[in-house]
Amino acid sequence: MAIHRAPDGRVRFPGRFDAPAPPGFERVELRTTAEKRTFERQMNKTEHRRWEQSQERQAEFFEARRKEQRSELFAQLRHLPPAARDLAMAAIERTNKRPSKRYDAGFHMEALEMDASNREPCTDPLARGKLGSRK
Repeated sequence: MAIHRAPDGRVRFPGRFDAPAPPGFERVELRTTAEKRTFERQMNKTEHRRWEQSQERQAEFFEARRKEQRSELFAQLRHLPPAARDLAMAAIERTNKRPSKRYDAGFHMEALEMDASNREPCTDPLARGKLGSRK
C-alpha cells in the first residue's frame, strides 16, 4: 500500500499503487501489517485531534449565546411556583451533567479489514481480470 505525505503532515491516498506523488508530497510505502496498523492509529489520532479542536471552537462560539439564554431562563424561573421552579432546575442540572460527545474517527484500511465476503466487487475497468477482482 502506498500513501503520499506532505511535509506538513497532510496525507493523500493515490487511486493506484503506482501513481506518482504530486509535487511537494513524498511517496511512502506501507509494506508490513505493523506499518499499516501504525499508520491507522496515527490517522485516528490526527482525526480525533481535529475533532477536539472543532469542538473547542464550537464551544467558544456558542458560550456567549448560552450565557445570555441561561440568564433569561433564570430570570423567568423567579416567577414560577416553587414546584415548577424545582422541576426546571432539575432539568437544567440534568442537562449540565450530560456526558460530552464521544468521537471515533473509524479510520481503517480496507485491505486489512475487508475481504470478498464483506465488500462490493471491483468496478474499475482497468483492474478487470487483475488483482483477483471479480468479473
